[in-house]
Amino acid sequence: MPVFAAASEPPYSLDMAQAAGQAEMVGGKAAALGRVLQAGLPQPRGFVVTTRAFNLFLAQNNLRHRLDELLAEVRLPGSANRLQEISHEMMAMIRQAEVPAQVREAIGERLAELRPAGGSGRWALRSSAVGEDGENSFAGQYVSLLDVAHADIPEVYKEIVAGKYAPQALAYRVRCGLADQETAMAVIVMEMIEAKNSGVMYTREKAAEAAGDTLTVYAVAGTGGRLVDGSAEPEVYRFPREMGLHQDFGMSKAVRLAEWGLQLEELFGGPQDIEWCEDLQGNCYLLQCRPLQIFNEKTEDAEPETDEPDLQPLVSGGTTASPGIAAGRVFILDNEAQLADVPNGSVLVSATLPPSFAGILERLRAVVAEGGS
Repeated sequence: MPVFAAASEPPYSLDMAQAAGQAEMVGGKAAALGRVLQAGLPQPRGFVVTTRAFNLFLAQNNLRHRLDELLAEVRLPGSANRLQEISHEMMAMIRQAEVPAQVREAIGERLAELRPAGGSGRWALRSSAVGEDGENSFAGQYVSLLDVAHADIPEVYKEIVAGKYAPQALAYRVRCGLADQETAMAVIVMEMIEAKNSGVMYTREKAAEAAGDTLTVYAVAGTGGRLVDGSAEPEVYRFPREMGLHQDFGMSKAVRLAEWGLQLEELFGGPQDIEWCEDLQGNCYLLQCRPLQIFNEKTEDAEPETDEPDLQPLVSGGTTASPGIAAGRVFILDNEAQLADVPNGSVLVSATLPPSFAGILERLRAVVAEGGS
C-alpha cells in the first residue's frame, strides 16, 4: 500500500493570484482560478485555505488513523446502507474536531486584508481538492456553501472538509481509484456576489460529432445552484465558435461571456466548463473553470444487450448528456430517499439529475431526466 507524505507546515492560506500552478497546495479548482485571475479576467475577491491546513487539521485532531480504518471498509458495489453509516461516522468526526489556531489565524489575516476594500461582508466557501476539476471532474460531489458570515467561516470550513466524506464523494473517489491521501482538501473563500443571473458555459458541445460547432451559455435567475443540481431549466444561448476573440459584439452579457470562454479555452489548451454570475449592477464574474469532457463514443450501429430485442422505444429525442446505449427495467424515482431501493440493472427515470446519483452508478444501465443541464 502506498505511503503518502502529508505536509502540514505553513502556508495555511494563499491569495488567489498565488494559487496559480500550485494544485498540490490549493487543489485543482483554486489553481485554475489563479490562472484565470492572472489572465486579467474578473472573479470575486478571495483566498484559499490550503491543503497544508487540511493536513494539520487531521493531525492535531488525531483523525487519520480512524479515517483509514473506515475507508478500508468501503466496498463498491456494496451495501448502500453501510456506505451511509461509514460516511456518517467520518463526517461527524470532522464536525466535532477543532480548527487549529494557526489555521484560524491565517483565515483572520486574509479577511483583514480584504475587509478594507468593502464588499458585502458575506462569503462563499467552495471545495478545491487535489484532483478536483482535472482528469476527474468531481462535479457536484463536494460541497459549496453560500452567504457565510465572517465569524462562521471556521465552522463552515469544517463542513466543506466533512463533505469530502459524503457518500457520493466516497463512491466517486473509489470508482476513480484515488486514495483519500491523494485528494487533500483545500477550501476557497470567495466574496459572496448577490447574483441577478448565474449559469455555466461550455466552450464546445459535449458530443464529439458537434464539438467544433458552437459555444453554449446557460443562464438562470439568481444563484446557479438550481442549474448545477439540475432543478432549474435554463435559458440557452448558442454562439458560432468562428466569431473570434476580439470582434465587437456590443454589450450583450452572453456574448461577453462567450468571448471570455474562448479566451480561457486558449489559455488552458482545451474545451472548458465555466461557472459564472452577474451581480445586480450588471458586472459579470467567473467562479470556476475546469476541463470539459468531450464524449467520443459512437453508438449509431450499436445494439443494447436485452432479453427482449423486439421492444420499441417509448420516447425518443431530447438532449444527450452522455452518449451510449443500454437496456434495462425502468425505475421511476419520485425523491432521493428512494435511491437505496434502486435495483441493479435499472434505467432510472427522474425529474432532474442531482449529484447524489453518483453514489448508485454501479446499479444503473442509463438515466433519463425530464429536465436539468
